Order: sequence, then C-alpha cells, then structure tokens
Amino acid sequence: MYKLVCIDMDGTLLNKNHVVSEENKKALKRATELGVNIAISTGRIFASAKIYANVTGIKAPLICSNGAYVREKDSDEILFKSVLNEEVLNSIYNIIKKHNLLAYFDTPYGIISDTKIPENDSHRIMNELVNNEDKIKFYEFSDFKEAFNLYKNDILKAIIIETKNSSKIDEIKGEVESLKEDIDIVHSWNGAIEVMAKGTSKGEAVKLIAKRLNIKKEEIMCIGDSENDLSMLKEAGFAVVMGNAEDSVKKYADYVTDTNENNGVSKVIEKFILDKKY
Repeated sequence: MYKLVCIDMDGTLLNKNHVVSEENKKALKRATELGVNIAISTGRIFASAKIYANVTGIKAPLICSNGAYVREKDSDEILFKSVLNEEVLNSIYNIIKKHNLLAYFDTPYGIISDTKIPENDSHRIMNELVNNEDKIKFYEFSDFKEAFNLYKNDILKAIIIETKNSSKIDEIKGEVESLKEDIDIVHSWNGAIEVMAKGTSKGEAVKLIAKRLNIKKEEIMCIGDSENDLSMLKEAGFAVVMGNAEDSVKKYADYVTDTNENNGVSKVIEKFILDKKY
C-alpha cells in the first residue's frame, strides 16, 4: 500500500479556478482514514499551502516554494529551509532590471514585489476566506534591494516572468544559469522560471519526509503536472502525471490520470489506493 502521497497544487490538486473539488477532498479524506500520509508539494509559499491543507484536512508536512521550505502544518517545526544568498539576489536583480522583467520573491508568509499584485490574484482571493492571522502577506517595495536587506534571511525563491514575449524566457534562463552561482532553476509555467538555492527541489523534500516517516521509495506516490514536479516524480515509487500536463512531463509517468478539471487526483487515489484490497 502507498503510505505517502505527495500532490502538487496548481494544475494538479486545484482546478482552473484554484479550488479543490469536493471529489478530491473526499478521496483525500478517505485515504487519510486508511492511514495514508498526504502531503502538499507546491511552488507556493507556506502561508498559501497551509490554507489549502486546512481545507483538505492534510496532516503531513507541507513542501513549499519548490522544496525550499518544509514545515509541519500545525506546529512551528521547520524541517528544512533554504534561502537565496545576497550574491545570487543581486545577480537576479541585475537581470530583472536589464530585461525589464516582472519578478516576485517568496518568503514563508508572503510575497515580495515591486509592483501592485492584482486584486484577482489567487492569493488575494484566498485571503478573503481566512482570518487575519492566516492571511498571505504582500510586501510591496519601490525597489527590491530594500526588501533584500529586510528579508535576507527569509527569501526562499525568485520567480522571473517575461510578460511581453514568453519565448524569450529560455534566453533569460540561460543568462541566469551562466551566473555559475549556487542555484537551481526550473520552468514553472509558460514564460516563467523559478530560482532556488542549489540542492533545493521538491524531490529532496519528498526524500526528507519519507525518511522522517520511515517510508520506502516504493511506498511513495507523487502526483504532478509541470517541470518543477519532475524531481519528486523521480523520487516516487509510483509517478503520476496529470492529463493536462505537457508531453515532456508525461514521459516520466508510470501512470497518466485525468485532468485537473476532471478530478484526476481523486481518480488515481481511488484506483490505486481506495479500491485496493490489502
């Protein structure tokens, strides 16, 4: 029986409206009742992941910011934290300014920006559903360097976005890679890359949680849809890719489930966990 299921959020657990369907909630609840550990594994910050974890009843540690922050949901215990150093931040800053790029920086509880984050952003929408203590913070600055000084011990990830010409993001990725600094880079969606400290990934976080729970690789199921999920899919005994994923991701799948719009998460859990007789 699979003892740990790690699930990506956007494009996987969430539908296009950033909602967890009732079908997915029911499947996760039934799996936890069987003793299965369910963990969210997301590019989102901890504050955002915690909101969804509370909605779905997930109790396992949360993998946030592509593995840069791993924390127990209901305690202050941080299992892993990796931040971008000052040299990397300054190099990214120079590339952002050179190409006039949109960028955000993750902290555990908020998002740093040098522009106003739109009111229809999914993080702002989620804030309407929770109390003030659990709200996602928005740190808006006229210049990122001020934020770097204030939050230098908490900047987990940079998100760099080319809004005018998404095909240019590969060129920008190459420029960031050429810095030859201690970083890892993944594509998260079309026109965007995410930058973390070297050795930071969802896959490393899955290994950490599995070791903590004394769970073997063959007892792990991971479900995802994007390039930033590949590292955890490779750490799974059973790698599941969503039907809405690109073919470049599907080739790593042991099984391709339905799309995020058609409750692909609940369907694979029902097929390989809930309907199995152990």
